[in-house]
Amino acid sequence: MSSTCSCVDVYFDYLCDAIAREVRTARKKHVCNECGGQIEPKQQYEHFRGVDEDRTPFTQRTCSVCLELRNVFFRGGWFFGEVRERLYEHILEIDGEVESNCILRLSREARNVVFDMIERTWEK
Repeated sequence: MSSTCSCVDVYFDYLCDAIAREVRTARKKHVCNECGGQIEPKQQYEHFRGVDEDRTPFTQRTCSVCLELRNVFFRGGWFFGEVRERLYEHILEIDGEVESNCILRLSREARNVVFDMIERTWEK
C-alpha cells in the first residue's frame, strides 16, 4: 500500500529473486540483518530466502520494527541491511519534518526509532 509515507526511493541496478518470504514467530534467538538487534523467541520477524544476481542463495531475517519502517517508508525496493541508514538519510534531507500520519502508523517501538532519527537530525 503506497502512501505519502512511502517516500524513500532506492535506486538499484539489480534485483534478487525471492524464493520465500514470510512472517514467522521465532522459536529461538536470531539476529536482525537490518539493525543487528536480537529477535527473541516468540517475537515475529520476516524470514526471506532468495538468490542474488550470481544465483547464490541467501537468507535474511528482519525484526518487526525494521519491517514496519520498511513497509511504511519505502517504495520500490530496498537494500537488505540499509533500511535504517537510508531512512535516516531521508529524514536528514527533509530536515526532520516527518508527517504525523506516517508516525501514527507505527508501533511505539518503531516510533521511538523514528523520533531518535528526528532528534539526531535536529542536533546537526
